[in-house]
Amino acid sequence: LVATILLFAVQGLVPPATNPLLDEIVLDEAEPEAHGAASSWRNGATELSGLIGAATGGFVLQHASFEVLFGLAATTALVGGVALALRFRATPAQEPAPVRSG
Repeated sequence: LVATILLFAVQGLVPPATNPLLDEIVLDEAEPEAHGAASSWRNGATELSGLIGAATGGFVLQHASFEVLFGLAATTALVGGVALALRFRATPAQEPAPVRSG
């Protein structure tokens, strides 16, 4: 029970740490006048991925076991981490945009 509570608490700390990073990546790619729409789409994608993940996890638990669920979660995290690392290695570092005062 203690391990479950700790894992649940750690899992709850991830989105507040990663969502601002995702926003920064998305907003860097979008034109300034499209920042609101881009942020909205990122939020929608986050919610949709949570819904799909929860539904898939429930399906896996119904038909398999926690071991299979954890294996799929670990594989998904590994593939996502490798894809993210490759994406940032392939992208040359950019100079930061000048800060506009106004």
